[in-house]
Amino acid sequence: MTIEYSLTEDDFLEYQFYIASKSKLNRKRRVQARIFISLAYLILGAYFLYQHENYLIGGALIIFAIFWFVLYPHYSKWRYRRYLKSFIRENYSNRINQTAILVFDSDTIEAKSGSSLSSIAYSEVESLIERQDHFFVQLVSNLSLIVPKRALKNDAELISKLTNKGAQHLNEADKLWE
Repeated sequence: MTIEYSLTEDDFLEYQFYIASKSKLNRKRRVQARIFISLAYLILGAYFLYQHENYLIGGALIIFAIFWFVLYPHYSKWRYRRYLKSFIRENYSNRINQTAILVFDSDTIEAKSGSSLSSIAYSEVESLIERQDHFFVQLVSNLSLIVPKRALKNDAELISKLTNKGAQHLNEADKLWE
């Protein structure tokens, strides 16, 4: 089985979002920012309401705290997307729109991209992560191969090829940025 494709900036972005969503530290920081900033504005708003009887500033701060709590996940995703796009442009610019070829032999996966050639034993493949538009072939070394579904004629063929060689198939197609 041979797969030929080129990765776009959006392919790298999807992979980076997936990795970020699995990071416990990243999730913890987003939850902390959402809660602590909301609480800080609530406390400040309550202070202005009760200590200074300034209903305009106190009310505005409390309303801002509610808006922050509700809208922070959207803001966080937007901000993180901007950061990741600049990260990808800086670090992956030489790999964007470059043709890559994966050849699945009986014992190894041959990955060809530009002037590089890698041979990966099936025992090094830990899992096959299925997303809505991509497959991520997760290696034991925590590296991954990004395979866009648009490059595949038959998704089931890739799934069976890797699961028959011992890789775990994780279907996370319906999971979104958390």
